[in-house]
Amino acid sequence: MKAEKTVNKVSREYKKFARNMAIMKNSRDRASDIYNARLEIARKMKNAGDSAEKINAITDLPVETIEKL
Repeated sequence: MKAEKTVNKVSREYKKFARNMAIMKNSRDRASDIYNARLEIARKMKNAGDSAEKINAITDLPVETIEKL
C-alpha cells in the first residue's frame, strides 16, 4: 500500500514536471519563431534600401545585427 502511494506521487510529480517542460519548450519555440520573423522582415527592408536605423525602429533588432544581414 505504501509503495503504491509512493508510485502514484512520483507519477503525479513526473506528469507535472513533463507539463512544465512542454510549456517552457513552447515558450522558447515561440520566441525563436518571433525572432526569426523579425530577422526576415529586417532582411527584406534592408534589401529594399531602408536604413539600419529605420529597421531598428520597426523591428527593435540591434543595429549591429541589422548591418550583418
